[in-house]
Amino acid sequence: MTTLQSREDALLRRVRTFDWARLKWCFAATALCMLLAHGFAWFNLFPSHDATILFFDADVVMLQLGRWVQLPYYRFLRGKVNMPWLTGMFSVLWVSLSVYLISSLLQLRKKSMAAVAAVFGTAISVTLLNATYNDKADLFTCAMLLALLGACAVRRCRRPWLGVLLCGGCLCLSMGLYQGYIEFAIGLLLLCMLRDCLTTDLP
Repeated sequence: MTTLQSREDALLRRVRTFDWARLKWCFAATALCMLLAHGFAWFNLFPSHDATILFFDADVVMLQLGRWVQLPYYRFLRGKVNMPWLTGMFSVLWVSLSVYLISSLLQLRKKSMAAVAAVFGTAISVTLLNATYNDKADLFTCAMLLALLGACAVRRCRRPWLGVLLCGGCLCLSMGLYQGYIEFAIGLLLLCMLRDCLTTDLP
């Protein structure tokens, strides 16, 4: 007990030797200077150097958002290096195929109507993607293509059950890339049914 008491007394004496007033002042002055000098970086997201990995290697975040198809897309198709020209090439490819499917489903025989579909296809969130999420523009346009493939499967398959299965698979893959295009496929199917009602002779 005597040994423990002596050690405790020695520790208390050392604590009392601290100049607490000076320590508080140094802490306050340093905190103020650091806040004035570096506050802009603390309250805004300006990634640099290794911090940019969060933008291109956020696999866990994508899985938590339900975008599990992005991982095999990166692995087997594009890779995870952000190259704007490659992203643009894939975006053009996916949007072009999407416009073709739209013109086929809606039976747009005139080239001018196909051109109008291309204009709308380019404007559908693609402009926003290239202005913000440039590294994922091809992912999201591929999701649009998969959603359209699902709608096309329902319309074109001779066996209804097979069309429903293929549509479900395509929509699952589409939502695995990005969940925003399932309503696009539903809207296109509604347009197709409306066109059928307007062009089919009533009994």
